[in-house]
Formats: sequence, C-alpha cells, structure tokens
Amino acid sequence: TGLATALITRFTKEVRVVEPLAVLMMAYLSYMLADLVDWSGIISLIGCGIVQAHYSFKNISEKAHITIHYFISMLSSTMDCIIFLYLGMALVGLKDKEQLFGSGLHIMDNSLLLDCQVYWG
Repeated sequence: TGLATALITRFTKEVRVVEPLAVLMMAYLSYMLADLVDWSGIISLIGCGIVQAHYSFKNISEKAHITIHYFISMLSSTMDCIIFLYLGMALVGLKDKEQLFGSGLHIMDNSLLLDCQVYWG
C-alpha cells in the first residue's frame, strides 16, 4: 500500500487536498489488510511508513506534509491521554463508570490542590 500511495500522490498535482487523505487512508488500509490475513498490523504500518517516507513524501506538497504532521501529532497526544486515563483508572481500581465520578474525581481534586500548594506554597 506504500507503493500505491506513491502512485496516487504522483498524479495529484491538480488536487492537493487528496494527498493527506491518501497517505493516511492507505496507512490504515495497510493495517486493515494485515489484520485481515492475521499478520502483524504494527509491522505492516512500519513497512508502509518506510515506503511512504521514501516515495510518497517526495510527491506531496509542503501544505500536505504539514497537515499530516499536525494530524499525527494531535492523534498521538489524544491516544497518550486515553492510555494514561486507563492506566490511572487501573491504578486506583476503578472498574465501572459510577466509581469514576466518585473516588476518581476526589483523587483528581486532591492532586490539583497539592499541585497548587506546591506551586504557590
């Protein structure tokens, strides 16, 4: 799918809006195809990323490159927040949503108060 992305982006000189969509969707297609045949999706994404970095990113415009960079950065930050939210819930032992607004909210309040005390105290 990395080579398919290179072919698609090679012929998108008139329609630059399609470039970020093609790069991101073909990477997702690479993951889905690997999952379909029970192969490793991570390895598939790494291979697709290497091929795209070598061939596709030379064909796309600077705006598309910046768009892809900021989208991946935003997606990475969002996934980090979700991972650490689940990690914090597992640490405290929260199993259902009703408990999240009970003891979990008190832990966040106490943490915020402690941070304020350290900062201003």
